[in-house]
Amino acid sequence: MNELTARLAPDRLTTDGAAALIPSWELVLRAERKSPETIKVYGDGLRRYLLWCAERGAGPMDRTSLPGSRVAHERDRHLR
Repeated sequence: MNELTARLAPDRLTTDGAAALIPSWELVLRAERKSPETIKVYGDGLRRYLLWCAERGAGPMDRTSLPGSRVAHERDRHLR
């Protein structure tokens, strides 16, 4: 695993890792023809959430951190 892969796909999503993915996510939203204002609002909300996580020393939520997500996590792990 190289440094970029480790940062973008760690065992546990970090705030820095999530922030690094924002431009790719915004590209997908543009490809889906979302309005520029929608993309701005979504991006701003995500950045505020990641800042909130960082201020508290908490990682962002992901599939594996949500209650009842164990089944989804195991399914995803076996699909790789």
